[in-house]
Amino acid sequence: MVGWKPIVAARFRNRGPDIQAFDMVMEHGGFSEDEAETVRAGFSLSTLKRFTDSPDVQAMLGLSVKNGQLVTSLPGAEIVKPLKQIVLDIANKKVTSRTLNKKSDLVKHVAGLAEEHKPDLSKTVAERPVSGIDKGEFTKPAKSRTRRQPSPSERKQLVPKNCPVNVTDNRIDDIYRELRTLPLDGARNAIAVLLRVFLELSIDYFLELNGGKLSEPKKGGGERFKELDKKLAETVAMLVSQGVPHSHFAAVTRSLSVPTSPMRIDLLHLYVHNRYATPSPAELTAAWDHAQPLFEKIWP
Repeated sequence: MVGWKPIVAARFRNRGPDIQAFDMVMEHGGFSEDEAETVRAGFSLSTLKRFTDSPDVQAMLGLSVKNGQLVTSLPGAEIVKPLKQIVLDIANKKVTSRTLNKKSDLVKHVAGLAEEHKPDLSKTVAERPVSGIDKGEFTKPAKSRTRRQPSPSERKQLVPKNCPVNVTDNRIDDIYRELRTLPLDGARNAIAVLLRVFLELSIDYFLELNGGKLSEPKKGGGERFKELDKKLAETVAMLVSQGVPHSHFAAVTRSLSVPTSPMRIDLLHLYVHNRYATPSPAELTAAWDHAQPLFEKIWP
């Protein structure tokens, strides 16, 4: 059994207002990759819960809780501004559960947000749950008719266009080609599942090709299939023994010890088995980027 991390476990138990706020911000907050990595690297859900549980803070942010649902009468673009800043402040340890001992501490922090991070409470719309807000509400209107030219670095698919991965197994190559063509903004759930499958089948292929075993003895006799994290560790060890510097796999091996890694094994499991685990395009592209050096060595 793989132990669940606090945020994942909270999603499964009841997906309370804190999780609803966190998921909305992570999906629509427009985080840079550095900001998203900071949040993934160290976030206290209990600290965020203090904000979302406070009626005074709810009123300041244009939120309320009804029947367990976090609801608002403000446009999505207004509520995401303060919540994004609060999430960043928590991730950067500017506020902790120790510094927010009193209700007044919470109110003071929200009141002290910069004006650009405060919601315009006059912009009211029909009340609805934050989890049901249309994503178009989070898009800022264009200031001019000049259309922004997309950056060459922006990816519409999971795999970068010039990725030097050459899959030689027919079945695994079919999966890889789908990962190269499916759109991130319209097929993220399919991509998440396929990424999990591509990772394990690639590792299995490498281990079998290099004399490794996919099963191990179990207590009481017989054998059982090895867990994915164990097979990943063995694959990395084999590649290092073949002369590949261990630093090549620093990002992907973080999944074995860092609970906030976008390529962590239990998160990939949850994408397949848990209806509350929703992958975002940013998390998926980060996961691929962490694992690509491994795929390049398995499929040179």
